[in-house]
Amino acid sequence: MRSVRALVTLAATAVSVLAMASVAHGAGYTFPRQFAVPSGNEQGLAYADGRWYVAFDLDGKGSARIVAYDAAGHEVRRSGPLPLGHAAELSYRQADGNLYVADGTPGRPCRVSVVDMRLTPPRIVRRYDFSALGPGGMVALDNTRDRLVVTAGPAGGPFTVAFVRIDGRIDHRFTSRVPGVRQGLEVVGGQIVLYTSAPDLSSNALTVMSDTGKVARTIRVPVAREGEGLAVNARTRQLYVGFGYPNAVHRMSPALP
Repeated sequence: MRSVRALVTLAATAVSVLAMASVAHGAGYTFPRQFAVPSGNEQGLAYADGRWYVAFDLDGKGSARIVAYDAAGHEVRRSGPLPLGHAAELSYRQADGNLYVADGTPGRPCRVSVVDMRLTPPRIVRRYDFSALGPGGMVALDNTRDRLVVTAGPAGGPFTVAFVRIDGRIDHRFTSRVPGVRQGLEVVGGQIVLYTSAPDLSSNALTVMSDTGKVARTIRVPVAREGEGLAVNARTRQLYVGFGYPNAVHRMSPALP
């Protein structure tokens, strides 16, 4: 979740980052690159039916675009500028085929917009206001139970994890203190997976937890770039992680058990 100030710092290190290998190794996992993403302020990431959806914050003032790519990184569809805020995370809902987009602007209330990418042009078809949960939102779809999982709270934590019905009612919530800057969120087989970056951008991590907040495991993602979005192939449990400067989507191998 990149701020304008962070852009200047990241740009200054882009040359050295470009020399990094395209495959990183964590404990028992590798993270080979799936495809490079064109330049821009890459943010949220989602996967559905052989397409990867990447959100780009266009101006830092509330406008964002969603672009769909195939497995080789070829663009297959894009939205125009949409009032999605920071578009910090995306998630796909199987029941309606839409993307759910968290604003995630640091310091601003958590809001989620629903985007139908099949329309011409793609457009927002619904909005949720989760400002009562706090700022800096993330969203994931629990497609097994057909509900939203929303996180919000100050950048330094602690933050709230809420389970939300499709009609917007919050069923229950818990407080988490997982360290790091929140960059992505997904639900995999009933477990929550949170993607975070170290504050100094020296590495990233995937934290797997239960729906009560109990941490089951932490998977280190040893890539010294800012994380930008998390996606899952629900059928195979394959996870994909986004990175910025240079922009890319990597896959975790093997898939999450």
